Amino acid sequence: MGTGYKLINIHPTLPDNIPEDERLSEMRIDEKKRIFGFRVQSVYYIIWFDRDHSVCPE
Repeated sequence: MGTGYKLINIHPTLPDNIPEDERLSEMRIDEKKRIFGFRVQSVYYIIWFDRDHSVCPE
């Protein structure tokens, strides 16, 4: 099983050190856990680890 990946447009307020125009994405780790972050070239920067879908409910 691989990770699911999708861009998201609706999210909580970003931390101050993250530019507002970054394109955020969600990666599904398993059925419940998600990580949210953004990519710059080949590096993925994790902003949130979401165990209970509180960052971006579906």
